[in-house]
Parts: sequence; C-alpha cells; structure tokens
Amino acid sequence: MSLPYKKPLSLHTIPIETVYRILDNLSQLDILLSMQNVCIRLDTILNVYDRYQKFTELKINARKENKAKLNHLAKALRNNTTITKLTYSFNNISETEGKYLAFALEKNTTLTTLIFVTTKFEINALRHLTSGLQHNKSVTTLEFRSNRLFSNETYHLIEVLQNNTVLTKLILETYPLEKNDTQYLAQTLENNKTLTSLHLECNNINSEKLLYITKILESNTTALTELLLIRNPIGIQGIQYLTKALQINRTLKTLHLTGSNIDDQRVENLSHIIRKNTTLTTLFLDINIITDIGVQYLTQALSINQTLTTLNLGHNNIDDHGIQHLAELLSENNTLTTLDISGNCFDIYGIQYLCQALQKNKTLKVIDLSENTIHLQSLKDLYETMQNNTALTTLYIRRNRINGKLTEYFGLILQISKTLTTLDLQMNQIDCEGARFLAEALETNSILTTLRLGRNSIGNSGIQYLSRVLKKNTTLTTLNLERNCFTHEGIQYLVDGLLKNTTLRIIDLEGNKIDDHGAEQLAEVLKKNRTLIEMNLLANNIGDEGANYLVAAVQYNRMLRTIHLTSNDIHNVIPVDLDVFFN
Repeated sequence: MSLPYKKPLSLHTIPIETVYRILDNLSQLDILLSMQNVCIRLDTILNVYDRYQKFTELKINARKENKAKLNHLAKALRNNTTITKLTYSFNNISETEGKYLAFALEKNTTLTTLIFVTTKFEINALRHLTSGLQHNKSVTTLEFRSNRLFSNETYHLIEVLQNNTVLTKLILETYPLEKNDTQYLAQTLENNKTLTSLHLECNNINSEKLLYITKILESNTTALTELLLIRNPIGIQGIQYLTKALQINRTLKTLHLTGSNIDDQRVENLSHIIRKNTTLTTLFLDINIITDIGVQYLTQALSINQTLTTLNLGHNNIDDHGIQHLAELLSENNTLTTLDISGNCFDIYGIQYLCQALQKNKTLKVIDLSENTIHLQSLKDLYETMQNNTALTTLYIRRNRINGKLTEYFGLILQISKTLTTLDLQMNQIDCEGARFLAEALETNSILTTLRLGRNSIGNSGIQYLSRVLKKNTTLTTLNLERNCFTHEGIQYLVDGLLKNTTLRIIDLEGNKIDDHGAEQLAEVLKKNRTLIEMNLLANNIGDEGANYLVAAVQYNRMLRTIHLTSNDIHNVIPVDLDVFFN
C-alpha cells in the first residue's frame, strides 16, 4: 500500500503561524538580510509583522557581526522601508563596500540618520559614499566621529554639501581639519541653503582656520542656526573674527564654545556683540578659564540682551564674587530660562546670592549647581527660596557630597514646591536614611516626574522606602537608581512597588547586583506592566538564565521599546533579538 502523496511545503504554502515562529527566532538583522525581497508573500507578511515594523535603528559593529553579513547589508538597504537610523562602528570599509553603500543610498528613501564611528575608510571608499549621498533624498543627519580618513579625502565629505538639498546636520568630530579643508567647507556652505547645524569638535581649528568658518556666518544666504566649535584652540584673533561675523549674521541661534580656551579677555570681546545680538538664544562657554571678571563682562551685556535663554558657564573658575554678578542679573532678567554653573568654586555666600535672586526671578526654570560646595546653611537657604519661587522646574545638584541627613532638606523642598518636576541628586552620598526622607515627601508630592538618584549608597533598605512610594505615586515617570548597591533583595521590594505602579515609564537599574533570580522577578513585572517603555539593566550579574526570563516576558509586553543588557554574563541566549535587547 502506497503512502498518500504530500505536496512539499514552500514559502507559498507554509502556514503563516510557522512563518511567524521562524521570524520570532531570528534577529532583526538576519530578517533584513535573508527574508526581505524573497517573494511577494513573505514581503506581505513582513509588512504586518510587528518586530520588523519596529525595526527603525540598525547598529553595525564589525566586532560583533561577521564580514559576510556586512557585505549583504547594502543590497538589503536599497528597498528597506523601516530603518531610519544606521550606525557603523569599528568597521573597515573597502572601496567595493563604499560602492555598494553608495548605490543603496541612491535608492533608499527612508534612512534619515547615517553615523560612522571609529571606522577606517580605505582609499576611494569615501569618494563613492559621498557620491551616493549627493543623490540621496532622505538622509538629513550625517555624523563622522573618530574615523580614519586619508589626508586628501576630507574634501569628498565636504563635497556632499554642494548638490545635496536635504542634509540639515553635519557632525565632524575628532580628526584634524587642514586649512584648505576649512576654506573649502566655507566656500561650499556659502551657497548651501539647507544645512542648519554644523558640529566641529576636536578638529584643531585655530584662529586662522576659524576665519574661514566665520565667512559662513557672514553669508546672506546661510541657513545655519547652530554652530558647535568644541575643544578647538580658538585664539583671541579667532574670537574677534567670530564677533565680527555675529554682527552681520541674522540666523545663528545656538553657539557652543565648550573647551576652547575662552578666558576673560575673549569673553570681553564676545560681550560686545551679545549686547546687540537679537537672534542668539543659546550660549555654551563651559570648560573654559573664565573668572569673576569675565562673568562681570557677560552679565553687563546680558542686562541689555533680550534674546538669550540658555547660558552654560559650567566648569570655569567662578567664585562667590562671580555668582554675585550673576545673581544681580537674575534679579532683573526676564529672559534666561536655563543656567548651568556646575563645577565652579563658589561657596556658601554664592548660594546666598543666588537664593536671594531666585526669590525675585520669575523666568529661570533650570539651574545646575552640581560639583560645588553645598553646606547645611546653603540647603536651608535653598529651602526658603523654594517656598517663594514659582518658576524653577529642574534642579541639578550632582556630586556635592550630600549625605543622608542633608537629604532631609530636599524632602522638605519636595513637600512645598509647586513647580519642581525634575530633581537630580546623582553621585552624592545619599544612604537609606536619605531615601526615607525623599520617599516620605513623595507620598504627598504630586508634581515631580523625574527623580535621579544614581551612584549613591541607597542599598536594599533605601529601595524598600522608595518601593512604597511607587505603590501610591501617580506622577513619577522616570526613576534612576543606577549603582546603588542593592541586590535581588532590593529588587523584590522594587517589584512589589512596580506591580502596583501605573505611571513609571523609564527605570535605570544599571550596575547593581541583580542576578538571575532578580531578573526572574523583574520578568514578572514586564509580563504585567503596561507603562514602562525603557529598562536599563546594564552591568549587572545577569546570565543566560536571567536573560531567558526577560526575553520570555517581553513577548507579553507591547509597550517596552528598549531593554539594555550589555556588560552582563550573557552568552548563549538564542531567541533574543540582539538589536533590541543589547543596545
């Protein structure tokens, strides 16, 4: 008796449930390389497959992916309609690969951000790549960070700006630009009408080279609104070129001069134009050598200026006298909304000057006092200030040696503040007693949405206090508890709180001692929670067993977008989508 004939299964006849099961066990990269454009039926299934449709970001790391996969990537990108952000890191792109990638960029219509980090371009590879970008109609952001280029090929990168009409942001970081490079960049951008953000960091731009960059600002046709000149050796002559250009420019809104050897004399030059400028809204002068004298020049200019809203003076040499100048400005200024004075050298009197000003000021919303000396009296002054202040929404006091007892004043602030939505106390010395003060305040606080307590010493007992808050609090959406010395015991307390919480969206648990058992407990939360969108479990003690619990739990969770598991002890978890789980 012969057996009945069974028609062999093919991609046209295989049950759709079986296709889904296959897809569930493939990484997103494998789906992109091997399942896309195989046949019409498979493409139709992919178009409604949830994981594939959420596949919008692809990170290619040559240390993790084999070369064969990377060679097929360009072909797959030609017709892909989901990926919007592509990052290459630690790669070596040959001339042939440059050609393939260029062809993909000419055809692709969805990619908007292209990033190259620590990538070596073989000779002519960059020329092909930029040729593709000149014809591309979708990439708006191009980033080159710490890459290796041949000395005569930088101009190919700049050439992209000649004919491209969609690129709005260009980042060139950590490789020197020669004089002729900056000259060519300036000439190219004089006629470019789409680039709005130019980021130049660690490019060895001195005064001579800066002269060419400022020519861009003097152009009547420039669209540039953001210029970042970070960690470049800008001299006095360079600042003079810049201030001259700003007298003419009417488009620039953001200027970063971070780490650029800006001293009091250079600030004096800048202050002359700040008095008259009517377009600049954001100015970064952090990590420089500005003293009280420079601050005085700056505040005198800002007393006249009516447009600057963000000022960063972090990590300079500003003491109590400099803060007094700033306080006098804040007492009258109704424009500044963000002020960063972290990492300076003011003390108790500086805080007093600030607090007196903040009682009068009605516009400052964000202030960063991190890495300064905060005494008990300073916290008392801050508490009294917050009783009268009706504007401040964000307070940063990181790395200030705030211990558990001193944290009591932040608890008092949370009890009386009607505006504070973000409190950042990372890298202090807050213990379980400090956690108790904060938890007690949060039981009645209905304003705070973000609490960052990373890198303190809260421990299991402190987590127990905070977990009680999570059961009742309905406003907190972001909680940072990274590196706080708690174990799976603390996780148990946290789980109890999270199971009843309905508002928290982001939680950071990096660098604690969460093992497989703790991961299993967190997996139970993920099965039931419907609000969390991001969980950070970097650098814990989670192994394959714990990872499997988390992977299984995510199948039940449709809200979670990202779970970070890098730097754990995970090796052999097969049914894991590495692109989502190991960001």
